[in-house]
Amino acid sequence: MNTAATDSGRALEHDHVSSTKEKKRDTNIDLLRLIAAFGVINIHTPFTTEGAAKINAFFLPLGVPFFFLTSLVYFLAGLKEDTSLKAVIKRTFKRILLPYLAWTVIYVLLMVIKHAVVHKPNNIVPYRVLFYGESAVHLYFLPQLVAMQMLVLALYFMFNTAANKKITGAIIFIMVIAYYTIGNMLNCFGITPLPSVVFYIVSACVVVAVINDAIKWVWVMVGFIILILPLFINSLESKPEIFNYINYLPTAGLALVLLAIGLPQMPLSKLMTKFTNASFGIYLCHVVFLEAILFTTDRFFPGKIVHDFLGNLVITFSVFILSAGFTILLSRVPVLRNYFLGIEAQKHKRRKRRTRSSKSPEEAA
Repeated sequence: MNTAATDSGRALEHDHVSSTKEKKRDTNIDLLRLIAAFGVINIHTPFTTEGAAKINAFFLPLGVPFFFLTSLVYFLAGLKEDTSLKAVIKRTFKRILLPYLAWTVIYVLLMVIKHAVVHKPNNIVPYRVLFYGESAVHLYFLPQLVAMQMLVLALYFMFNTAANKKITGAIIFIMVIAYYTIGNMLNCFGITPLPSVVFYIVSACVVVAVINDAIKWVWVMVGFIILILPLFINSLESKPEIFNYINYLPTAGLALVLLAIGLPQMPLSKLMTKFTNASFGIYLCHVVFLEAILFTTDRFFPGKIVHDFLGNLVITFSVFILSAGFTILLSRVPVLRNYFLGIEAQKHKRRKRRTRSSKSPEEAA
């Protein structure tokens, strides 16, 4: 198991939970993150036809729920009795909040530019932008993720640790509840509904309990059933009211995680590994490229671009490739990698030095 309490706080770039000390990549999780990132781009791409709307409807229940749940699973799996609040805050800031703040600045500047160029209202409300991610349509994910991770940490401190941490856990719990309450009262964008928060946390506990289970086929079957359940419910002409509530829960995210840990690991090429490692960056930067493409097409081809099935996919794929390429370039510059992707440059250099020093004189020569 990953021993650092918040190594999982890298949001979309976690290591697979293992009973051994050696880190092991879960290639199924990595590949599904990449597909989910593609799906999130498609969700934000406009559509004007029924065919394009079906693509949107397909990805809508999959992308963000999968990101939330995988992040919570690895965060929870990394907690130990000696986990300190200071270590969690430090790691969370470096891995999640620093990229969040950096991209918030970028998207606020983009709002200002759009206001100046096309006279579009910027609607910048500082506290909503800073605490609830309202500088862009997708940034709400990061503060919501931190809130859920802090809620998990609070519950862990309250029920699994020594007495002195129980008070800390209770304080964190109250602060998180206050954050959700204020967000709901002010109708802030992206606030996760309480039933979904409970579902995410319970699901994360279940996955952590079974992730190393030898009976993988059972979880494949459970995941498949959970995945098709909403489709079955929607096909019913008359259904009990409780089924409508099930539809609103992020069940597809749990289904994908169970399928990922239950199915045999899929081998990935070096190129595909680079793309899967870029999934976090793709999520963060894709709106920049999407806005640029939509602005350019509207300016040079006003009223001529039809966002049908094919057009929707072309724009989605274009934004995906541009975002992936940009993320890979960012990852090669230590300072940018640190601020915009949450990957610490110093550790990267240390690993590089260790790799070089581990070579024999003959190999070095």
